[in-house]
Amino acid sequence: MTIDEKKDYLSQYRRLDEEIKCKMDELEQWKSFACRVTRTMSEAGGSNRGDDRIQRSYEKIEELRNFLEQDIKTLLKMREEISQYIDTIDDYTLRLLLRYHYINRIGLEEIAEKMNYCYRQVTRLHRKALQELQIPENVRCLS
Repeated sequence: MTIDEKKDYLSQYRRLDEEIKCKMDELEQWKSFACRVTRTMSEAGGSNRGDDRIQRSYEKIEELRNFLEQDIKTLLKMREEISQYIDTIDDYTLRLLLRYHYINRIGLEEIAEKMNYCYRQVTRLHRKALQELQIPENVRCLS
């Protein structure tokens, strides 16, 4: 995997966070809708005419909710894999630099300040960290 491909792979962490948040928001909307449908079903009482339609709607909502929950689990797993690949780097400084940059979303200039290095040294260390990082060719990436 090239350095640019590794950068792209690690940069997914931020996109995964955004996608997870979006899916969780959508999941909350569906849960809220499911509560309203359930309340409507119990208030409807003995009427069979609308019960089937309400029941089908509720089942569809549950199906969508299950799909979203599974999708969120997959995204969380992908995010965890990125973190685990970073953790395989033995050198503490290189590992910390990658965590700051890709996990905590801190720019290289700010990282230089935090780590008491000049910007130029941090860019060298960043490149070295990416060279040491071992990521299999077949890893799953967001499209």
